[in-house]
Amino acid sequence: MRELSQIAEKIKNADVILIGASNGLSITERLHFFANNQALEELFGDFKRKYGLRSMLHGMSVRWPSEEEKWAFWSRLIHHYCGEYK
Repeated sequence: MRELSQIAEKIKNADVILIGASNGLSITERLHFFANNQALEELFGDFKRKYGLRSMLHGMSVRWPSEEEKWAFWSRLIHHYCGEYK
């Protein structure tokens, strides 16, 4: 119990606390950029069929045939996850 008190005191006196998390935190929220799942189908089914996307991460790194296609993908991703996602 003393260890927890010491940790709590250090947190209380800290100027800043930095919390780092990898994709596991987003996956627990059902936000899985690595998966070929329902979210990929719902958001990017047309890109998946046309370009063979295997995941949203794949779409983020693929070489698109044109700037228009690239920004069509990115604008949809940004709109959904930065503007509409709850």
